[in-house]
Amino acid sequence: MIFIRTGNWNKLFIKNKAGLQLSTLTIETPGDTIVVVCHGFTGSKEGGGRALEMGEALAGKGLSTVLFDFAGCGDSEGQFEDISLTGHTDDLESVVTWCRQKNYSNIILNGRSFGGSTAIKYASRDSDIKAVCTWAAVTRLEELFNKFASQEITGPPDQLSTIHGDEGTVYLKNKFFYDLKQHNLLKGFSKT
Repeated sequence: MIFIRTGNWNKLFIKNKAGLQLSTLTIETPGDTIVVVCHGFTGSKEGGGRALEMGEALAGKGLSTVLFDFAGCGDSEGQFEDISLTGHTDDLESVVTWCRQKNYSNIILNGRSFGGSTAIKYASRDSDIKAVCTWAAVTRLEELFNKFASQEITGPPDQLSTIHGDEGTVYLKNKFFYDLKQHNLLKGFSKT
C-alpha cells in the first residue's frame, strides 16, 4: 500500500515497446515542465517513499513529476531476470513519449544508480531532453556488475546467472551482461 501524505497522485500504465505495461504515478501541475524519475537497480518507483516526497516538493514548486517502474520491476509487467540497460532505455523512451503526448516540452530526467545510468544513456540519444540529474549513477557498468557475479559469465543468453550484493541475491539472464558490453556511457565525456 502506498501512503501519500499530500498531493494528487494518479496511477496509470504506459505500454513499452515490448507491449508490457509500465506502472506509473504522476503528479501534474500547470505548465510544460515534467521530471521523469528513474529508480535504481532493485528499486521501485516510490523509492521507499522518498521519490513520492520529492515529487510532492517539486509540485509545490510548479513542476510535474512522473515516477515509473521499469519492466520486470515493482508493479510493472515483466520478469526481473529479463532486465537490461537497453530495455530500461526503451522503457524510459516510452515514458518520455507519453510526456510529449501530454505536451510537456521541458523534460528533465532524474535517476539513481542504474536508473541514473539509464537517464544518461537515454539523454545521449535525445537532444531535446532539457536536463539530467543523477545520484550514484554508474558509468562503468560492465566492470561493476561483473564484480558481483558469482562466476564468469559465459553460456547462452537465456541462462540465469547470480549476482550477490548488499541487497541480497538476484538472478539475471546472461543477456543482461552481454547487453552491458554494447554500451559506453563515457563516450563523448572522456577519452577512456
